[in-house]
Amino acid sequence: MSAALERPAIAAVLLIAGFGLVAVLDPVAARRGETPLFFARLRPVQRPLAIVSLAVRVSGP
Repeated sequence: MSAALERPAIAAVLLIAGFGLVAVLDPVAARRGETPLFFARLRPVQRPLAIVSLAVRVSGP
């Protein structure tokens, strides 16, 4: 088993950091035209979905 899976707090911090990076870097990439236009409709749903999935995982058994 991976060390991160044995320590849920570390895994949660890493996930939150990753979601934070996406929140910062994705709009920058979109403004520069570095992301495909068909992802534009997914951006507003992307972060809340990730946060909800993290909350469900952390609060689960």
